[in-house]
Amino acid sequence: MNKKQLLKIENEIKKIKMKLMKFHLFRPGSITQQYRSSDKKKVGFYHLSYSHHGKGRTNYVRKEFFERIKKQTLDYKEVKKLIDRWIELGIEHSKISIKLELKEKK
Repeated sequence: MNKKQLLKIENEIKKIKMKLMKFHLFRPGSITQQYRSSDKKKVGFYHLSYSHHGKGRTNYVRKEFFERIKKQTLDYKEVKKLIDRWIELGIEHSKISIKLELKEKK
């Protein structure tokens, strides 16, 4: 545990912040194709399912908006991964910096 490790963590956090800057719109959920008549599969539509503030929600998605919504849900998953990593790094940074401070006081 040293200051080199802290710098490495800080640099990785900076990279995560830069990656997060590229995202503009994103939304949670999964989008699937559903059919009204499952045996004939004639009438297909897209269905978005997601949870927000503890409540499950669903929306129909028009065919012409499928690609846009799909990209937004994929972007959301990427944002979540980046934020989860940022949190892990923050915890690790906190632990190391506290140990270094305690070591310096001795």
